[in-house]
Amino acid sequence: MINKINTIEDIREFNRFFTVLMDGLNLRYLDTEFSITEFRVLYELNLKSEITANQLIDMLKIDKSYMSRILKKFEKNQLISKESFLTDKRFQILRLTSQGQEVADQLINLTNHQIEVLIEPLSMEQCCQISNAMKTIMKNFKV
Repeated sequence: MINKINTIEDIREFNRFFTVLMDGLNLRYLDTEFSITEFRVLYELNLKSEITANQLIDMLKIDKSYMSRILKKFEKNQLISKESFLTDKRFQILRLTSQGQEVADQLINLTNHQIEVLIEPLSMEQCCQISNAMKTIMKNFKV
């Protein structure tokens, strides 16, 4: 019989498995100069045409000082631009530069390839099972 303790153990086991599977423990994600957190910030910037640092912090549940360091690195490397709000100069809109867009696209392609290699040996039925299981997880843990 499954109880909450079993569920906790299963979730922790899956997290350990998936983190290793997706190369999440290495300092540099997929042998790039970016950490997995930095990649995720770039990915979110890629999805949104305009976003603030505070919105990213809330969305990704990242420490404010850590986000600040990431954004400073991105700005130094000309991956993002910042533009102050007309109505409130304390807030800045973040956007990917063309160089930042190229880097985000490369990282997305690397990740897609990593997943493609991972699922290559699977049947369509297995791929559907995995997709459905992931959708069930996301549905049950709506944040």
